[in-house]
Amino acid sequence: MTALWVSAGLLFSAPSPWMVVIAAADASLLMQLLRVPAGNARAAATVAFTLVCMALSYWIIVAGIVGPAFGLLPWESALRLGPALFTAIASNWLDAAAAFWLCAALGLALWWNR
Repeated sequence: MTALWVSAGLLFSAPSPWMVVIAAADASLLMQLLRVPAGNARAAATVAFTLVCMALSYWIIVAGIVGPAFGLLPWESALRLGPALFTAIASNWLDAAAAFWLCAALGLALWWNR
């Protein structure tokens, strides 16, 4: 799921926060296919997967935007990217719309897995 999110983010040169809903749906579907019984543990695992997917996607998208300026591929840049540069670039993308999509996705992940 992170690969799709990164592809969309690099295509649009922005992180595409609406993809977090698709990541939550993917996590819910994976939990259902694995036959994990519905409940708090399944909901917590789905929320954790969604948050990790979002953090990793944002990190790689920033690395994919910064990396070419230094002659690095996105995965090379992701290993060298520091928190200060990440915060400087990603802070422009963390707005009300991103917060809305994240809250909606986490709410749906909890609702689908209870």
